[in-house]
Amino acid sequence: MKRFLSVTAIALCFAGPAAAQQYDGCTAVPSDYETIVAPVLNGAWNVTNGVGSISGPQMNMALPAETTPEIAEIEYREDGTLTARGGEWEAIEVRIVSEAEAGSFGLAVPDEPDLESRMDFGNLGVELQCDASLLPLISMRGGTVLDGQPLEFEALVYMIHEDLLAGVFLMDFIGHSARRYVTFRR
Repeated sequence: MKRFLSVTAIALCFAGPAAAQQYDGCTAVPSDYETIVAPVLNGAWNVTNGVGSISGPQMNMALPAETTPEIAEIEYREDGTLTARGGEWEAIEVRIVSEAEAGSFGLAVPDEPDLESRMDFGNLGVELQCDASLLPLISMRGGTVLDGQPLEFEALVYMIHEDLLAGVFLMDFIGHSARRYVTFRR
């Protein structure tokens, strides 16, 4: 019995630090995306919408941060594809993209509607250890129907580490456009 406890204690000592280590987005390189980053995205995420704005014909309005997270499920399949489900949307495409592929995803700051910001990680309470351009950028694009009208949306989130994605949520519907900060946490 003593030997079993000693072996178990030694195994836990070795397993502890390895299990606690997180995959850091700053160290990801494009060759890691398919084999490491994509599988790490698999699972349930708590999604919280931050501040943003909505604009349309004769309208520009600030959106407050939401306090109650929604659940999104990202599924990694054996063929390497990713899909996401949650809320009103199902089986949307998830891709790892470059900033060039994503295009402009600036966000008007509600207090200064003419000011565009690439990504305000400070606003999300996130401190980066590298330049954001080095992080994997995840695109989740889809659509749904709201009150009989098509609604297109996309979340563009940077992988900070395996338990935190942060970026912007973009939505276009009935001549309106909404942009807001969003975080995905485990």
